[in-house]
Amino acid sequence: MASDIDLDFRPHSYWSPAGPLSAIVQNIKGQNRRQMARDLIAGGMDQQLGEIEADLLDDTLTPEQVAGMGRLHPSFMGGEYLPDYSTGEVEIARVVLQSSTQDVFSLRARRVGKKRPVIRYRFVDEYEETFTLQRDRSSRPLSMGEVIALIDSVEAAEMELAYEGFVETWVLQQLEQDDTVDDALAFVSVESELYPQLQAYYEARLREFAEEWVADNREEEDEE
Repeated sequence: MASDIDLDFRPHSYWSPAGPLSAIVQNIKGQNRRQMARDLIAGGMDQQLGEIEADLLDDTLTPEQVAGMGRLHPSFMGGEYLPDYSTGEVEIARVVLQSSTQDVFSLRARRVGKKRPVIRYRFVDEYEETFTLQRDRSSRPLSMGEVIALIDSVEAAEMELAYEGFVETWVLQQLEQDDTVDDALAFVSVESELYPQLQAYYEARLREFAEEWVADNREEEDEE
């Protein structure tokens, strides 16, 4: 694991994004639209696409807009069918799968209570799955280590998780289908507008996990 990963990092607030880019993309549900927004702001948008309509940068699209995006490519539906945000709710991290429709899981936070406000958390997907978390509230934003522990603790009522770590489950699934380490790692990613090092942390951790799994399987095959 990289030594410069700061697991103690804690954002001052979930409702004060680090910069204008984060403020725009933080709650955009569609994964491809998020990337389009980043490219647009950074000036890297493919000119062949022409001008991007302003409402395509909205957090949520209408069903008609989602259908139109899906006609471009199934991956454009990724994240678009996530539940709508509750009042004041923001996304603090997401897990993205490179499936045909680019499935997305979203970790969200919202403030509740007036006299003694707390932050409540929920984990959602696009299929109305019921998830449980090791903890569902805190008095202040979580440290990055605590966010990692929260994601790792995810349990699903009707989804069979093949490994004790939620994110490792998807890597293991690909490895068991004889994918290479690189292909398996490309299938899943974790990102956050509030925890800048979260993606790098999981990339390093998942590579270590995948390489160890492949090495162990080779040893077992050699023994046979």
